[in-house]
Amino acid sequence: MSRRWRLRPSWGARHVISSAWTTDPDDRDVLVERYAELCDLAAPYGLTMDLEFPYISRLKTLGETADIVRAADRPNGGILIDTPYVHLSRLNPHALAELPPEWFHFVHIADAPAAIPATREDTVQLMRNARLYPGEGCIDFRAIAAALPSVSYSIELPNVKRVAELGHVEHARRCLEAARLSLEVPVHDDDYFHAHAA
Repeated sequence: MSRRWRLRPSWGARHVISSAWTTDPDDRDVLVERYAELCDLAAPYGLTMDLEFPYISRLKTLGETADIVRAADRPNGGILIDTPYVHLSRLNPHALAELPPEWFHFVHIADAPAAIPATREDTVQLMRNARLYPGEGCIDFRAIAAALPSVSYSIELPNVKRVAELGHVEHARRCLEAARLSLEVPVHDDDYFHAHAA
């Protein structure tokens, strides 16, 4: 494991994503302990440990996630904001501004339909296979950006149907174009986004 941590900075990595997939609703202390351990493992390599709150995971809300990060109290701790999870958890973007700005290092962006999926299976399908281009759904990207400090934006937009129709390159191009329009980013600012649009 230590060799993998050493390699990440050489790849240009600065942040590590973490999440909780336990099923015990009373395991908060265990989550705090494990998250703190991850932060400590990452710290010598200059990496942040960004905890996210997928709607289908153990930590479903910003509040639950902030509680773990706050209790762990590590200088490289943080929270990853994935915009579809903001919508699915019915989070008011203004709540982001109430947390320490140093907790936020980057944002995953994609859009989602207004309707909240009725089942776990439908949620998994949306998140892993059918995210929308920014501007196609209901997410207010500008409100989210306004509540956060200056961070990088990573396009996390898997959509099996679009890739089959358009191919990977055209799908990625449309992801970037839609993201720029939704966030009002200058067309030539190629360093603003990092794309993962498979």
